[in-house]
Amino acid sequence: TTKTVILKGRRIEHARKKHLPV
Repeated sequence: TTKTVILKGRRIEHARKKHLPV
């Protein structure tokens, strides 16, 4: 389903933001 893809994309984006220094 598209919902799972969107959730995965959001999780990856969140992980990247966490790894990147603010």
